[in-house]
This record gives sequence, structure tokens and C-alpha cells, in this order.
Amino acid sequence: MSHSAAARSSEATIDAKFNEFLQSIGEPTELNDALLTRYFQSLQEHIGGQTLTSPTKSTLNLLADSPTPMITLSSGGLIIFVVQQLTSDWHISGLTQVIGNFDLGSVFNYKLESGRWNFVRLSITSDDGTGDRIEFVSYLPHKVHEQSGTGTIVQFEDTESRQ
Repeated sequence: MSHSAAARSSEATIDAKFNEFLQSIGEPTELNDALLTRYFQSLQEHIGGQTLTSPTKSTLNLLADSPTPMITLSSGGLIIFVVQQLTSDWHISGLTQVIGNFDLGSVFNYKLESGRWNFVRLSITSDDGTGDRIEFVSYLPHKVHEQSGTGTIVQFEDTESRQ
């Protein structure tokens, strides 16, 4: 199976797991750390046995009116992923799970969507077949336009110094 086919298969599996998870907890209108941690733990068997670090509280910033429109995913005051060119303007709280290892400065694929229940998901994935990924899920439903493309794993930056 090619790396692209493996990546698509992995994406389909994770999408299905997310939908199954939401159905199993009664299609909630809000998620919390405990529920999202349980979801991320349920992914363990589908990610090639990689050890998961603890999920972290995160903010997904969709900044359309900034000097450089972009998505930034920040966690613990550090910016961890940047995508240029965006058409939304939101600050969305949620939980992020890092799966695998990431080389700073590497280009990764991303997919931003709010699915059937409108919980926002940002999936940041490698196309090298390793299964390395970062998954963000919002606490509350928000309807965002689906977007995909590439972004960069950046040197972790302090968000306080950017203001």
C-alpha cells in the first residue's frame, strides 16, 4: 500500500472512530477533558502501537483579519502548528493529542472540519506512512468551512511574546 493510500485509510479509520465515539456517548452537545481523553485513548490500538503523551488544552485560532491569515494551534502558551491562508475568524477551545514524533520545520498535511455534530476537528498528519499526527477536537460545536492543505510544525513559540 502506498503512503498516500495508507494515510487515506488511517484518516477513514480515525473519522469512523470519532463518529462511533460520539454515538456511544449519546451525541453530546459539549465535550470535556475526560471524554476527549477517553476518545484519544481509544485511538491507541489504531495508531501502530505508538505511546500517547497526555492530551493538552489547546486553542485553535482561525484568524482571517490578521496581517497574515492563518490557523495556529497553540497549547500551553506555545504555538505548535501554522497554516497560511484562511477564510474564518474564530478562537476555539479544545483538547489536542500528539501521536508520534515531529521534526520541527516539517511540512504536514492538515484537514479542518466540523463533522456531523459540528465538533471542530483539526487533523495534522504526515504523508510518510508513519502514522504521526496531531489531533485537535473542540469542546463545543462550531460550524467551520472544511479546509485542507499543508502547514508547518514550527519551533515552539511563546504566544505571549507574539502579542
